[in-house]
Amino acid sequence: MHPAIEARRPGTSRHIADDHEDHVQALASLEALSARLAGSDEAATRLYHALAAFVAENLEHMAYEETEHNTALWATYSDEELLAIEQRLLASIGPEEMALAMRWMLPLLAAILGLAGWGVTFAQSPLAAREPGEVAEAV
Repeated sequence: MHPAIEARRPGTSRHIADDHEDHVQALASLEALSARLAGSDEAATRLYHALAAFVAENLEHMAYEETEHNTALWATYSDEELLAIEQRLLASIGPEEMALAMRWMLPLLAAILGLAGWGVTFAQSPLAAREPGEVAEAV
């Protein structure tokens, strides 16, 4: 989405794009911390605090994207243009990456639908019992 934002509102997404680079480094740090857990209370505490900080920052980051970036997109693109951008973005995601994302998103979506009274649970989904590679084939 950033190239689309920058095309019509230069400079609008620069600091958020920098955040994405920081997120890659933070995730690598979290992975390194998790590798040191083996029976260490100190390592577990450090991982807990690092993860809490990452989640807090990421929620702020997403809130900014959902408000400021969406406002910029809606102000500078028609609905048809936004739909085309979304379709290009989704088409750029390979099946394995999409399967991994779906393993995180579908349970939450099922929970939301269940809470909304739709009676849906992820366990009822044909994707629930599959491994990520198998999900890629089903998606």
